[in-house]
Parts: sequence; structure tokens; C-alpha cells
Amino acid sequence: MIAINTKDKKIKIGLEIHLQLSTGKLFCKCPDMNNSGIKGKFSRKLFPTENESGDVDVAALQEERKNVIYEYEVSDNSCLVEADEEPPHEINADALDTALQIAFSFNSEVLNAVSVMRKVVVDGSNTSGFQRTAVVSTGGYVTVNEKKVGLTTICIEEDSARRVESGNDHTVFSLDRLGIPLVEISTAPDIETFQEAVDVAREIGMRAMLTGNIRRDSDAIRQDVNFSMGYGRVEIKGISKLSLISEALIAEENRQKFLSEAIGIFLERGGFDGTVLIDYTEKIAKSESKIIQKGIAAGNRIFAGKLENLGGILKSGNYRIGKELADALKLFSIGGFIHSDELPGYGITQDEVNEIKKFLKSRENDAIILISIPESKKDIAQDAINKRVEKLLSLDFSETRAANEDGTSRFLRPISGSGRMYPETDIPTIKIKNSRMVELNSAAPKSFDQALSSFTDEWEISRQEAEIILATGRKKEFIELAKLWGKPREMSRMILQSIPEIERKYRKKLEYGDLKTLVEKIATKNYGRISLEMAIDQCISGKSIEEVVISDDIRPLDRNELKIIVERIRKSGDIRKENIIAKVKNETNRPVDPKIVMEIYQNS
Repeated sequence: MIAINTKDKKIKIGLEIHLQLSTGKLFCKCPDMNNSGIKGKFSRKLFPTENESGDVDVAALQEERKNVIYEYEVSDNSCLVEADEEPPHEINADALDTALQIAFSFNSEVLNAVSVMRKVVVDGSNTSGFQRTAVVSTGGYVTVNEKKVGLTTICIEEDSARRVESGNDHTVFSLDRLGIPLVEISTAPDIETFQEAVDVAREIGMRAMLTGNIRRDSDAIRQDVNFSMGYGRVEIKGISKLSLISEALIAEENRQKFLSEAIGIFLERGGFDGTVLIDYTEKIAKSESKIIQKGIAAGNRIFAGKLENLGGILKSGNYRIGKELADALKLFSIGGFIHSDELPGYGITQDEVNEIKKFLKSRENDAIILISIPESKKDIAQDAINKRVEKLLSLDFSETRAANEDGTSRFLRPISGSGRMYPETDIPTIKIKNSRMVELNSAAPKSFDQALSSFTDEWEISRQEAEIILATGRKKEFIELAKLWGKPREMSRMILQSIPEIERKYRKKLEYGDLKTLVEKIATKNYGRISLEMAIDQCISGKSIEEVVISDDIRPLDRNELKIIVERIRKSGDIRKENIIAKVKNETNRPVDPKIVMEIYQNS
């Protein structure tokens, strides 16, 4: 076997942290909330465009070859801007200010003029075929475990449309997420261990949360990981959880290690001259294999091909070159891929395998493949297989991969190049005034501990509660609600304890706008915490805010009403200091102030 050294390969890791903002969409006045209904649909087919130098991005060309029709669901929180039927409006000032604050927080050099660019994206995730993005700062660093990890750029950009459904030659997206501001923080490849990558991502996320403008939905923070161990840069996109970063890196390290070992065996045997797919439908039409019969019934043809010198390493032990080929085919909606390391199997007998090998003049170390596809996709499948094998043979593993939920990843597209960027002509350069920079710099959080101490002192809540509020991005909401309610400690406990308990009870979330309205109206009536919690309970259960607020059910019992209840209990017999509160509550469903009850009991 040709030995390929993997032990001395130095690992380099970089991160791209993407943070959705809760400031409204980036280039229109639509809200960022994405739980809206569907008010229409339209379809598009997208094509790549040239940059100013006449170059077309290689990744965009691959997407075009898929020949997919994209359908878009028009959500209530979208307009003609998201549909690309109207030019973008001015950039959202709050979103830009948040990005600049984050930049100052990491000692990044903020640009005094921000220019919006178009980045070619023809995978359907943007109706226009491009994403608007702008660099707001360069350089900077984040300190983790006394080590400085450099930053390269901080950008603000539009988030992509949300994929709803994928099928053969047809993909459905929702416009609810399209255009939500996204801050992208890119690190230098200074990270050396998998745990360090997790720590850096956590620190960046927590620091950014201090702005109070980061959304808290499940996909609001996403991490892309750039990984290299000597075989080119691999970008793994869309890691949604911190805990999956190290798993994704471990899986990628193992993938490249075992791929390089398999390629060593492959090269020692003599390499690869390319495969030719041959129509084998008639010869295997009588097979009892369900995959074969299902394919033929669907109108597909069954193609057979020989992969020279790949026998035993498509799927054997840690070797998984077969999966690499299957992933490349899936990009073109081609499934039904079977190879000889899995055979006999899938209802295909050993005799049938022997016949295929004989037909293809397969040698001992060769592999054979079967693919069930329409005849029109034969050349696409053949080209995809040959290009994928040639890429692996070169030991250049650089590419963009998509993260799976189990920590593994799958081939997505080639690494994009500079050919995908060109200027945005609908938005003038945005000048940042010095006075604005000074103001934003002074407001920028410099460290989580510093912000935590300041927040705890200002609002007089426990350090533990303050830490949870800041770390989960609820600072802005807490401040607004605490000011309305007038009692920060009570509001802190309601946000962190009472409200989540009620939401779990009904398995339903209360929208922040509804909560804010309830707090404001209940505070105006001078009702207490118990009334507010009852109002929240009724609202989540299905009642309207107007109905809840005027309901007598949430009005606290006044002193006279409580006095009548206490006297009634006293006449009934057993009444003590230890049980008076519970007995009064048993007599009514309305809010009870325990302090007033005890005063009545002690003075009567």
C-alpha cells in the first residue's frame, strides 16, 4: 500500500458564527418574526451571473446543473423586496448599529464607509440569485483561556429563505426567514483543538447576546466550521448546536484520515481511468430485487458501471468511498445507487452479481455499481461519479459540506471563489459618522463578566438570574418589561420561572408582543404578580388579551372581600396561623394577597 502520512498533519480550525438579529428585516420594514401564515406562492428558475471580471463561480455552476425549479411561499412577514419584485430599501439602522457594536466589542477595526455587495447564490435560498452582504469591520480578536484568537471580518448580511420541502427537480422555500439580518463573525485559522473551537464559539455567542438584539429561535445562531489537516480547506455549514461542533470536527478528521488511507490502496492498485455507464435494464429485468423492480416500474433504466481498483474500499471497515459517491449523486436527486461492496444484497443474488461482473469484464480489485435513473440523467450521473473519484484521488479534499444532525456531514458543493461577488448597485455606500462610532463603541460590551456585574447592580437581581437573562439574549426584553412592571426582581422570576412553567403546561409559547401588552395593562390597574401570572395563563390557554384584562377573575380580592372570607372560615371551626392562607385560597379562584390575609387574621 502507498503510505500517506496523516500523523504529522497539523490541524487548523476557523469558525464563522452567524447570528440572527431581532431588529426587523435588513432591507425592508417587515418584522423578523417567522411564524406567519402563507398568503401566496410563486416559482423561479435561477441562473448564475458573471462578476466584474467575467468569471462565474464554480459552486454556482454546479447548482445550475441541477436544473431545479424553486417554489416560494409568501409569508405574512415578507413583501416585494423578498420576492425580488422591488428594490431594497435603506439598510435597517438598528441592525447595522448592532453589527457595529459587536465589532467594537471584539476590538475589530470598524470601516467608516460600508459598501453592500451581491454574493451569487443560486441554490434557491434567495429569490434574486444573490445574497446582499457587507463588511462592517476587519481584524479584532476574542480571548479564550488566556489565548487570543484572531478575527478576520465581521459582516452583516441577509439570511436565506427557509427550506420547507425538497424533491426531485423541485424545492420549496418560505420567505419568512429571507432578509432577516445576520451578523457573520469569521475567525482566523488560529484554533488548534476541537474543545477550543467550542469555547471560542460560545464566547462569541455570549458576547454578542449582550447587545440584546440576537434572536432566540432554535436556528437563530448557526456555526460554520473551516477545517484543514493538510488536504485542503473543508467548510462544514449549518452546525446548529455548540455540542455538535466537536463531533463534526472529530467526524471530519476521521473521514479525511480513512479517505487518505483508502486512496493509498487505490493508488497502489493503479488508480482510475473513469467509468462508463451501460444500460443493463433488459439483462436484469427479471431480478427479484425490489429496488430494481421499483425503478423499472417508475420508468427508470438500470445502468451498470465498473469502478477500476475500488473493490473492497467503497464500504469496508472504516472505508466509505461509496458514501462519497452517493452524496455526489444525491445533489442531482439521483438515488438508487448500489455498489458491489454491499452485494449480494437488496434482493440481488450472487449469481446476478457474477453476471454483471462478467458483462463489465470486471477484475478482482474492481468494483461494480448499479444505478436506477431516467435515461436523461445518465450523463449527469456518470460525470458526477468520475469527477468525485478524480477529486478524491488528487488528495485535495477542499469543498463545502452540510452538517448532519448526528455530527457527520455530506458533500454540498465546491468551495466558492471570488467569482461569486460583485457590487450591489441599488444601495449607495453607507457613511458612518464619527459621533455614531463613539456612541456605539461606548455602548459595546467588552466582556461578559463586566456586563454581568453591571447588569446585576443596576437591576438589583441575583447574579444567577442576571447571567441566565444575558446568556439567553433576554436583556432587551427584561429591561422593557421591568420598566413597565416597576419591580425587577418579580419580573426576573416571572421571565425565568413562572412563564416557562405556564408555557410547558399548555405546550404553547406566548408571543413577546402579547406579553408586553399584558404587563402594561395589568401594571396600569395596579394588580400584583399573581394577577399577571393568572392573566398570562388565561392568554396562553386561548383567551384574547382584551377578554383577559377585563375579566373579574384576575382582579385581586380587596381587604373587605378578604375580611368576609376570613370571618366565614373562623366561624366554620379550625383556623390557625399555619393554615389561614391555604384556607382562604380554597374559598376563591381570584388572586389573594397573603400579607393582607395575615393582617386581617391577626387583627380580628
